[in-house]
Amino acid sequence: MLISQLLQVSPRLLYRKQMLLPLACIAGKPIAIYCNPDHTHLPVSIKPVNSIAGFVRDIKSFSSRYINENRLVKGHFEWQTRYGAFSYSQSQIEQVKVYIRNQLTMMIAICLIG
Repeated sequence: MLISQLLQVSPRLLYRKQMLLPLACIAGKPIAIYCNPDHTHLPVSIKPVNSIAGFVRDIKSFSSRYINENRLVKGHFEWQTRYGAFSYSQSQIEQVKVYIRNQLTMMIAICLIG
């Protein structure tokens, strides 16, 4: 992906941020968020009464419905069926935030190199 393509995609990704953060707040406490063109990083502290699978299902369901009802992308939007879930300790939260903040820089570097 060229940098120009990456930057053109960014406004659409902002919609995902605007949708995901409020929903993430319902089930837990969002730590950070970054939306790549093909995946999203959303570290969140989930309340013990919520399952990871249920949390991801609700986030995907709400956001894809919102995107499609508001026609934010051409065609039909849907998330892939898989997802990754990772655990981190309280002492690692700052490192997680830095990692998320550096995602755009890493994407641009990949575009320049590759």
